[in-house]
Amino acid sequence: MTSVNPFFSQVRAMKIVLSKPMSVAKVSILVGGPDWPTSVMCGILHLDPVGVLLGTTPVALLILPTILAGSFFFLADRDPRCAASVFLCSESHRSTR
Repeated sequence: MTSVNPFFSQVRAMKIVLSKPMSVAKVSILVGGPDWPTSVMCGILHLDPVGVLLGTTPVALLILPTILAGSFFFLADRDPRCAASVFLCSESHRSTR
């Protein structure tokens, strides 16, 4: 088990990057870092929760296509009118390969 020491150089570097206004480096740490350790570090370092939450919003760009695909397939099972749109999307995807 590893401990978190705010005096480690990596932790100090994270604090410096995360304490600054929104930047590519800050968003990279918040979105690309492991969820639980990054969140815990933000709490230990007493960072502003609003800034941390705003920095994690770009992850929606990664999640949104999966949510839409799942909802279209769910609707296709429930409503036959939606099935044609899902079928067309999957057929057009296959024909481009």
